[in-house]
Amino acid sequence: MARIRKFSSWKKRRRSEKRSAPTASESDIFGSFGCWTIIAIIIGFFHPLVGVCVFIFAITIALLPNKRPASVPTENIPEVVGESHYQAALARIVAGVPVRIGGVRHPVSVHLVAEPSNPHDRNAIAVFIGPDLVGYISRESLAAFGNKLREVIASGEVLGARVCGGPSPDRPRAMYGVFLDWGD
Repeated sequence: MARIRKFSSWKKRRRSEKRSAPTASESDIFGSFGCWTIIAIIIGFFHPLVGVCVFIFAITIALLPNKRPASVPTENIPEVVGESHYQAALARIVAGVPVRIGGVRHPVSVHLVAEPSNPHDRNAIAVFIGPDLVGYISRESLAAFGNKLREVIASGEVLGARVCGGPSPDRPRAMYGVFLDWGD
């Protein structure tokens, strides 16, 4: 009886543990040496030469550096924040854009608007794509790029940007973000 009780408490503990979603590298079959090794063994059982070739492929994949594109570097680019509140507008903007592996990367033009009457931050700068508000420049970016951003607003210049994102296995709905193309 004690053994059954232990098993049931272990089962309850396992159910209560939160499982994290696999990272891109964990879920990527081409980055998984173990998966290809198992495939090589199975194929090698039926056809040894092909199994050896698959195993050499597995070793090659394991030795290659991970060349996944990093997320957009933000140290020299003003960051747009608050996009989670404007997902409906972003979804309308990317509607009809073909979704690639890794999501959408849709080029757009944005214009910046100062909002001195914003109740949260009197220095706020809103980011618009067409008539749609899609986010705000972060406070940290305002501190670093404030003068140049104000020059852009004063001149009425339109900036290039990208709407990135899309559906993901760990999210029930597509999420999008806005990244400015900031030339030096």
